[in-house]
Amino acid sequence: MRTSVPGRLRQHQDEIRRRDPDVQSIRYYRSTWEGYLSDDSDLAELTRRFPAEVSRADLQALSREAHADPARVRLLFLATMVWGYGVGGRGPWRTREMLASLALKKTRQQDVLTEALAHIRDGDIHSAYEVFDVHQCGPAFAAKFFYAAGLGAGVRPLPLVLDRQVACSLRELQRDGDLVLAEWARLDRGGYILPHVDGYVRYVNAVNGWAEEMNCRPDAIEMFLFDPPASFWAEVDAETDRVTT
Repeated sequence: MRTSVPGRLRQHQDEIRRRDPDVQSIRYYRSTWEGYLSDDSDLAELTRRFPAEVSRADLQALSREAHADPARVRLLFLATMVWGYGVGGRGPWRTREMLASLALKKTRQQDVLTEALAHIRDGDIHSAYEVFDVHQCGPAFAAKFFYAAGLGAGVRPLPLVLDRQVACSLRELQRDGDLVLAEWARLDRGGYILPHVDGYVRYVNAVNGWAEEMNCRPDAIEMFLFDPPASFWAEVDAETDRVTT
């Protein structure tokens, strides 16, 4: 019986199963973030609780808090951006712009974060994606927030990160003939993700299905797809002498 899991992923299933997403931590520079958000009470709490790095387990804990008390959702969003950008230079500035956009929408009775959180809790990823119109927050970072929101809700399928790195790996998997990237992610000329709600939902459903077949966490597969120079990409290098991006 032909499995839906792409062949080259199946070849690395033992490595994928060994991955524990909870232990992955991303470093950030506290002083850099404070330079852009010096008076932000959520950043003050975040830096007190997680002074040097944020892990996926930390996001899960914050997500549970947000689902119990939606007033905590802004803290979850900020933590997700810190985790997503890490030491990236433009991350603090972009996040400040996002938070300003969210605040402006609230004055117009649009609580984007709370709405998205509720949709994720209800298993409605499509609606969460559609309401998530936040200045400077593109599809890749919106997906990071959906992932964080899903972690604390215990939902299946679990929303997953879909960014440029993951898309490049998916593009390589097309060589197996098991998927068509265009059905999941639209890319601009630089290879960055463009809005594609139906494609994102198909990607989430597919990877969650692979995880069931491989007996692993769906975010373990996402982590594996994210990591170029992992064995998956090394294998591509050996075959072609290049990585197509």
